[in-house]
Amino acid sequence: MRKILVLLFFFAACNCLLQAQNLITVSGKVLNVEANKEGKRNLPFTDELVKVFSYATKSDAEEAVRLMEEQFKKGMPYHGLKEIDMAEADPYTGYYELKCYANGWLLVRVGLSTELRAVENKLQINFNIRGTVSLGQVVVQAQNTAPNELQVIPKATARFGNVLPLTLSLPIGDYYGKTNGRFVYQPFVVDCTTGKIEAYGRPYILEGKEYHNTQDRRMGYDLKRDTLQKFVDTLKTLTDEAFVLNYADTIRLQHADRNYAVYGSFHFMDYNNI
Repeated sequence: MRKILVLLFFFAACNCLLQAQNLITVSGKVLNVEANKEGKRNLPFTDELVKVFSYATKSDAEEAVRLMEEQFKKGMPYHGLKEIDMAEADPYTGYYELKCYANGWLLVRVGLSTELRAVENKLQINFNIRGTVSLGQVVVQAQNTAPNELQVIPKATARFGNVLPLTLSLPIGDYYGKTNGRFVYQPFVVDCTTGKIEAYGRPYILEGKEYHNTQDRRMGYDLKRDTLQKFVDTLKTLTDEAFVLNYADTIRLQHADRNYAVYGSFHFMDYNNI
């Protein structure tokens, strides 16, 4: 009798173990709650990359979220941690399909938004996630099309929902600036739906060491009336030598589900003209 009970316990333990390791195929849709609030139905994230991960345990999924956050802060892509499977949701339908354990966990990642869900032997699991997401940083490029002209090339922008980070690293060539001049960079964001300017970024000003002296001698320069003075980079000075413009700012947008483009206006000024 004792042997029979031992065997029964053994078979029960093996059965639980087999169930714990039972792989199933789970499918579903990842939909954008913010878009659906505007009267639209079942809209996916058409402009954002949606990834679905499966894990054996909840602790593995939570550890993956922590690692995602750490790697994002360092500007690194997510390298993965203990995933059973990973899939990308279709941008046109929001549909995904992947392998996971019957008692495992799913993690959906849309930019910085994440959601965990227990599988619990379900074959279909749908997600409704808010649209505050991140696709990385904005890069604004420019090209030198003529000896005295810089032309900005518009490029598609990324955002944290309705928060748009602006970053720029642009080399400026020799002889554009001078010691009695001023360099002004003004970024602005255009709503691609309306074609209108949505917002302006913080100006960046770089001055030559003789700029104020020449302004004062020629025009009775009054710093109190200079609205750009508070944006001057006091750690650098403008010369006729090449330099790199490093810019960073954040802009809050009115709509989280629209496309935007970032433009920049560059000016080299002296006391006579721009």
